[in-house]
Amino acid sequence: MKKAAKETKKGGAEIGVLRHRLEEAEETLRAIRTGGVDALVVSGPHGDQVYLLKGAEHPYRVFVETMEEGAATLGLDGTILYCNNRMAELSHKPIEKVIGGSVFDLIAPADRENFRSLFECAWKKNCQGEVSFSRPSGDSLPVYLSLNPLPADDVVAVCLVATDLTERKKAELATSCLAVGLEQSDESVAIMDRRGNVSRVNPAFERLNGCSKEDIVGKSYVAFLTGRGGDPEIVAQIREALRLGHAWNGRMARRQDAFSRVLDVTISPVKDAAGTVLNFFAVGRDVTREVISEKNLRQRQKLEALGTLSSGVAHDLNNILAPIMANAELALLDMPESAPAREHLKTALRAVIRGKELVKRILAFSAPKEQNLKPLTLGPVVRESLKLIRASLPASIEIRQKIHDFPDMVLADPTQLQEVIINLAGNAADAMRPAGGVLEVSLRRAEIDADQVEKHPGLAPGPYLRLTVSDTGHGIPPEALDRIFDPFFTTKKPGEGTGMGLAIVHGIVKSHGGVITVYSEVGKGTTFHVFLPRVQGREEYPKPKPGAIATGKERILFIDDEEMQTLAGKLMLEKLGYKVVAKTDVREALELFQARPNAFDLVITDQTMPYLTGDRLAERMLAIRPDLPIILCTGFSELIGEEQAKAMGISEFLMKPFMMRELAVAIRRVLDRRGDRPAE
Repeated sequence: MKKAAKETKKGGAEIGVLRHRLEEAEETLRAIRTGGVDALVVSGPHGDQVYLLKGAEHPYRVFVETMEEGAATLGLDGTILYCNNRMAELSHKPIEKVIGGSVFDLIAPADRENFRSLFECAWKKNCQGEVSFSRPSGDSLPVYLSLNPLPADDVVAVCLVATDLTERKKAELATSCLAVGLEQSDESVAIMDRRGNVSRVNPAFERLNGCSKEDIVGKSYVAFLTGRGGDPEIVAQIREALRLGHAWNGRMARRQDAFSRVLDVTISPVKDAAGTVLNFFAVGRDVTREVISEKNLRQRQKLEALGTLSSGVAHDLNNILAPIMANAELALLDMPESAPAREHLKTALRAVIRGKELVKRILAFSAPKEQNLKPLTLGPVVRESLKLIRASLPASIEIRQKIHDFPDMVLADPTQLQEVIINLAGNAADAMRPAGGVLEVSLRRAEIDADQVEKHPGLAPGPYLRLTVSDTGHGIPPEALDRIFDPFFTTKKPGEGTGMGLAIVHGIVKSHGGVITVYSEVGKGTTFHVFLPRVQGREEYPKPKPGAIATGKERILFIDDEEMQTLAGKLMLEKLGYKVVAKTDVREALELFQARPNAFDLVITDQTMPYLTGDRLAERMLAIRPDLPIILCTGFSELIGEEQAKAMGISEFLMKPFMMRELAVAIRRVLDRRGDRPAE
């Protein structure tokens, strides 16, 4: 008796610790309820034995009836001799239908053989296993069973305790899904303990951070960032957030193989109910494409803003430059060769030409521009460009060429590509003055596949030619790299650069369907890569330029709303021998033409004028006289280009300001093409 009381006390303590596995108490109660049992032996989870007497039935009965697990006493044939209310709930049957039935009817058919093995095992010892209950509704319930023999010496029954595994299965499924999700996620995940030491990372973390899990697992997350050259300010913020148990969000830059990758990182603490930090989760998302898209959008917005500004001032600026250019040329023609003032006029004329070129360069990237694109091999263009720049470089700068004579061609404007090469080479040379250095220019094939597109945003997979221009100069500071293609941004000293060169290069390369990239380190030099798509085709060779300029005697109607431009144009044309009627009012010019449509051999008109634009004026005149030669002049127009002008019957399209020689050549080209005599 003393021994039984002692073991009973010990068993009660065990039940208190492991409440969810109280098979021994339930088995005891069921055996007592069946009667005829004086003492029972129940195997606990740690091998303990519990001896109970009939006198202990009442407190244990209350306990079993109110426990969360289902409990039942089974006869050796599987008949259910007793069960608590929870067992009836688990089986979805009334308790009176459960008691007296066979336990095998509760088990799902697929699990009955497995249960039979457990049941027979329970005649000798405690046995456990997982099965499913089959319910009347057709669904099943996963349960964990614990079966014990009653009593120990002469088995007359088996005690069964069933624990509902639904929530545990859900938790296991969630945990499994979480583990699979972490492994397959495109977002990098690092799990840290409360001290910030990394316990686990997923494959995306290794890929996006360019490391293996051995490089970081078991080490401090902050130390990892520091060792990878992380921004000191960002690292300090993360260190403080981990120390205080706070969340942190921000962007981190990663440089891999000369390619910058940007990660949007969120670090979140995981806390228990008391608010104590248990772990930290660091989740990083690759936002490189978004950052590049944002940068490109800002670049486009800048160019659009500059384009809007340019379209507003280009016409007025060219109208200012045009009469200066014309009058300077006219004065030079009338002035003796020995006159001292000739040099002053030539200086003024050179300044006007520079102004004209500046406007052209602004419009080259800020406004749509027609290009003379044709298939050509790039090697000869590169060599010719380097010959042109060689004469302007000091002897301290060595040019190294690695130009392969590929038969591959690109669809390009040779003049614009030459401008790209000269501009890049000129910038490289400036970066090496006065100490000197090496300017290396190479041309190679490049195959861009889907993986490389990520490193060269803007490119489509396919074959390219890659032009590389590198120098050993002072390099570009990191804070300036993102702005070097911005209009008017320059790293040169005041007066040494306009900041237009690389902006124009960027615009030209983009208009050719290519991409330009830059990599630079301070003190180690700069490298530009220009990718141009390869095409199939035959190379076209330029036609010879026209011969000498001739004067003429034809009658010309000259129209421009700017009085200075009209006067300068009239004087220029008369100097060439033509008979000129000049008008500043487009309405007067149209009335004059309508009254005498055959009185003029040629009409030269400005495009942007009040009341009627040049192209609309041309339409009305051509409706009256379809064979009328018309030259349309413009400083800038978004409404019409050379192709549109010629498609509507306009003979020539001339960009202002133009020199006398350009105008003379255009006039003779139009009139000589017709072969008409001067109007009488």
